[in-house]
Amino acid sequence: MNNRTKSMATNAILAAVYVAVSLFLAPFSFGAIQLRVAEMLNATYMCKPKWLIGVAIGVFITNLFSPFGMIDVFFGTANTIISGVVAIMLARKVKSLKWRLVINSIVCAVGIVVIAIELAITGLPFWESYATLFVGELLSMTIGSFIFYLVISKSSFMQRALEIDPANL
Repeated sequence: MNNRTKSMATNAILAAVYVAVSLFLAPFSFGAIQLRVAEMLNATYMCKPKWLIGVAIGVFITNLFSPFGMIDVFFGTANTIISGVVAIMLARKVKSLKWRLVINSIVCAVGIVVIAIELAITGLPFWESYATLFVGELLSMTIGSFIFYLVISKSSFMQRALEIDPANL
C-alpha cells in the first residue's frame, strides 16, 4: 500500500472511530457539560500531524448530529483544527512523545474556549461553560493520552505501526 493510500485509510478510520464513539456516548458528547471520550483520539496527531485531518473530519461529522446545529459544526471543527495546529507547532521540536502529549492536552483544554464562545452565542453563560468544558476536555485528553502512551510504550507492534522510535517515548 502506498503512503498516500495508507494516510487516507488511517484518516478515514480515525474519523469513523471518532464519530462512532461520540454518537454512542451522545448524552456526554454535547453541551456545556460534556466529556467527549473521542477527544482521546487527538493524541494520534502528536505521532503523525497528518492524522489531524481524520480527527477534524470526525468532529465535523459528529457535530452534524449536535443539538446545537450547524454552529457546532463550524465552531467544533474550527476548535479542533486550531488547537491541533497550535499543539503540533508547539511540540514540533519536542522528541519525547510523553511531553508532546502533555503539550497537546494543555493546548486542547485551553483551546476549548472556542466552544465556550459558541455556547455563549447560543445563550449559555460563557465562564460557566468554559469552566465545565475545560475540565471535561482536560480529563478526556489526560486520560486518553495516558492510555495512548501506555499502549504504545508497551507494544513494539504499535511503535512500528506508528513509526515511533522507542528512544523518543
